[in-house]
Amino acid sequence: RLLDKVADPHPQVASTAQTALRHVAEVLGYHAVDSLDAVGVLLVQNSDYLVDEVIKRMKFLSLYPNTPLVFTALLQRTSSSDAAVPRHVNINTLIISTLQTIMKTLDDGRAQRELVRLHLKMLEGVVQVLGPSAQQDTHIQRREHEQQEAQRRARQAELVAAEEEARSGPTSMADIEHYFAKHEEEKKERERRKLTG
Repeated sequence: RLLDKVADPHPQVASTAQTALRHVAEVLGYHAVDSLDAVGVLLVQNSDYLVDEVIKRMKFLSLYPNTPLVFTALLQRTSSSDAAVPRHVNINTLIISTLQTIMKTLDDGRAQRELVRLHLKMLEGVVQVLGPSAQQDTHIQRREHEQQEAQRRARQAELVAAEEEARSGPTSMADIEHYFAKHEEEKKERERRKLTG
């Protein structure tokens, strides 16, 4: 019930509920992990109960019209970090279960207009919370791909150079030493770039 009040549209009610929830988390011994505060850890550790409650309320949204706000608040409080708590499975379960329920309702042509509006509001909450992190993940993946591609091209160029050098004639011990010294220097340079880039 405190989570209901955290999502209350009146700032004073929401603030009081957040303070009460923070005290509950502290009294129960929950502590911040990484960038997830004690309340976030409390919610994550108990997300299986919260998932069940949100799903139950979605079946009776006319009785619990603030469920979309509660759902969004829950997502915001629990998806703010990569904390070392078992959150991914539980929060993903919440999202997947909720989305499945929303899609069933939207697929049902007989759904009441208000029910559809509330479900769309919940979808909006998912997009608001997960959209920025998905964009960030995409940017990180693109950067990693570019780095891997640059490394692949550098290795390819080294192989081509080595093949050309091998074709150019007999190799002396000095040539071999020069090749490995050059290779080691290039490797150190790539590592320096990786650390600074």
